[in-house]
Amino acid sequence: FPVTIGAYDRWIFKLDPTGKLIWSKVYGGSDWEKGAWIDIKSNGNLVTGGRSYSSDLDVGFSYGSEDSWILELNSDGEMVHSHVSGTTGIDLGMGGLVCRDDGFLAAVNVMKSGGSVIGPTLGDFDILLLKGDQQLDIEWESIRGGSSMDTQLGDIIELADGYLFTAVSGSLDHDLEFASCFEPINQNWNIWVCKLS
Repeated sequence: FPVTIGAYDRWIFKLDPTGKLIWSKVYGGSDWEKGAWIDIKSNGNLVTGGRSYSSDLDVGFSYGSEDSWILELNSDGEMVHSHVSGTTGIDLGMGGLVCRDDGFLAAVNVMKSGGSVIGPTLGDFDILLLKGDQQLDIEWESIRGGSSMDTQLGDIIELADGYLFTAVSGSLDHDLEFASCFEPINQNWNIWVCKLS
């Protein structure tokens, strides 16, 4: 097993079809990192995303206490590209996928704007969607949610005409103004399904 870099690291390993270990590596900084998702590009490179508290070593820098950290690895596990996105607060990298154009779409839970995030957030926790190109540079971002807590990404998929994600929401306004199935006085949670162009 590889030697750890910080308190916790993103550990990625590759197995052959019989379960035999081909390679095993850790990535991160001197604090801690967590992995949330991994997918594969058409050239065989891996794209993985999650959270980071570090601002050094593999990560490079930080916008706040916790950021979204996405990296691309070649088929041998060597880093090709790295991208950090975040606000000055807590940002939870929750999920993502490689798109048909070999870019990526990632979902990040954010509490406020600032840092690399453009535009105001809507509530306590919102879903930030980041669309990146093949080099992990951001093409666009979109903050979705309402004035309450919108969190716990379920899944995210690419469609022929956009993207679809599921999450959990306690909001009744903004993106969820006509979507909620409960009354304001009953403050419960809904399963939220959202489609983007």
